[in-house]
Amino acid sequence: MLESIVGQKIAKRMLLNEIKRALLPQTLLFFGPDGSGKFLTALEISRVVNCYEEGAEDCNCKSCLAIRRLNSPNLLILSKSDLRKSFDVWVKYGVDKSSFPYFYRDVVRLILQRKSQIIAKMKSQKKSPEKIDETINEEVGFLRDSISSYENFRNLKWEDIYDSIKGLLNRTKENIISIDEIRDVQRFLQHTSGPYKKKVVIIDGAEYMNEEASNSFLKISEDTPDNSMIIMTAVNRKRLKDTIVSRSRNYRFTGLTDEEIKKVLYRLYKKDMDFNNEDKSNKKYLSVLEKIHESKNNFEVVFNIVQDIIKSGVEIEIIDYLESMYAERIKQAEKLSIEEAYELENKLKTIAEEKKRLKETNVNKELSVTTFLMNLC
Repeated sequence: MLESIVGQKIAKRMLLNEIKRALLPQTLLFFGPDGSGKFLTALEISRVVNCYEEGAEDCNCKSCLAIRRLNSPNLLILSKSDLRKSFDVWVKYGVDKSSFPYFYRDVVRLILQRKSQIIAKMKSQKKSPEKIDETINEEVGFLRDSISSYENFRNLKWEDIYDSIKGLLNRTKENIISIDEIRDVQRFLQHTSGPYKKKVVIIDGAEYMNEEASNSFLKISEDTPDNSMIIMTAVNRKRLKDTIVSRSRNYRFTGLTDEEIKKVLYRLYKKDMDFNNEDKSNKKYLSVLEKIHESKNNFEVVFNIVQDIIKSGVEIEIIDYLESMYAERIKQAEKLSIEEAYELENKLKTIAEEKKRLKETNVNKELSVTTFLMNLC
């Protein structure tokens, strides 16, 4: 069980102990940086608790197969996480026989994400159900039809559908979980589990719940049916209501090391991947950050450096690098004082917020990025 999850020794140990002792809580929260395996772990937990056999990694019972392909009637996915990094991997390395199941799941998540976004937006505009269906067909119809048959989808070249994927990625920048979506969760949980053991809801990107949705979710979490489980994932749990966090069992996920990333890529492609380019890129970013640190008291110099960063279009990559650097330090938390660990947590929170803000707006970008880096470095 959970052998496919790379890294995350502490989270996996906690989960495995709870599975073996039949003590898994009804509401779980997986929090940590993008790309740390939160969604995959949530999916594996969903599979294990519904497996007709013993939950083995290679089990191909009807339930396990349906959950892996995200088409189980007992699984509801509310997907709001940023999938850009995932599709960056597919663009960089391509899709082959080994990696196809993971690519397929990312495409399904993207379709679900855009579909729910369209429904929420058009309902708020009081559009008719017919108009909503028409818009969904226009935007996701081609991809939705392509994945309607797993076997047919396997025969497509991923390059042939990438334009559709890119279009959806460009339209899913602002994610909000609305009260209507939480009400859908409530309706789903009210149904019986049928031949399956548990109904499972995965809220992927739970920090995007707005105030109304958060309050509605609290009511659901207070009275979750016995045959149900809710698993939330979040990059930044500080953006969730304290009451939601406190009523959930929390599992911290850490950023993957280079060696762990290599393991993930090997699992996808069954071959060793060359990280030389990434190493050079990291040195480049570190050099930039060192220049900023050296000139920290000279706003004009730092501002000029940041202008060059923005002109080259790598401001998000710089912030990603900072995030991975601080996340790596979190792994040595046992060697840190409480104050140092708290400071690191705050820096990671600040980075996550800045990354989201950068993706949403270009207003005063040079000024805000300059201030951000000067305060962080």
